[in-house]
Amino acid sequence: MKTYHLILAAIAMCLVSGCVTFKPSMLRVENDPIPEKLHKLAVITPSTQVGNVRTIKSQNYDFTLFQRELETNLMDRTPGKNYGTIEMVFISQQQKAGVGFIIPSSITCFTINILGFPISRPKITNEYEFRIYDINNNEIAKYNYYAEAKSAIGLYYGKSPDVLTIEVVKQVLADFKNDLERDAASINRQLELAMNPGAVPVGDGSRERRIIGQDKNINQNIR
Repeated sequence: MKTYHLILAAIAMCLVSGCVTFKPSMLRVENDPIPEKLHKLAVITPSTQVGNVRTIKSQNYDFTLFQRELETNLMDRTPGKNYGTIEMVFISQQQKAGVGFIIPSSITCFTINILGFPISRPKITNEYEFRIYDINNNEIAKYNYYAEAKSAIGLYYGKSPDVLTIEVVKQVLADFKNDLERDAASINRQLELAMNPGAVPVGDGSRERRIIGQDKNINQNIR
């Protein structure tokens, strides 16, 4: 009987220690600014929704990470006027339960799961857009990304859906940051031109190209 209780206690300890669940520290953003930050922009959060496209408007994990990344690494926070606006748009999410492992688990009455065999392998895939507008509400830049994350779930290991979502958003924001590091100077010049229409662009005098339609396909497979 004592041996039985020890086994149950060991399994319970594994269940508690092995599963990765949400922690507030996961929403921290590393202080690593891009060389030239975007001019100060207002973060817009419309409440409208068209079909399955909605702008993130609540303090969920997506928007919190986006806002903190902007404030810490991507955008000038010097007091003063806004040069335009920026928004993060949640396009879609696909969730797959990955319950194929449940059949052998059921056949063996879940005894193989005690030895580490997974019960399921859920996967989520999110798509986002980042849109930047000048002071006249003209869209001057748009970036589209999607990323996926999955985790094997067992009796004493695995990641919760919240953790997978956070990892997906962080991957998308990392790619957005890389693109802004390349494009920030050009975007800033367009924002400046909208604020001062009579100014002459730097370079050959031609109008800056619009940075619209950047697409990134990110596959993040996480055990």
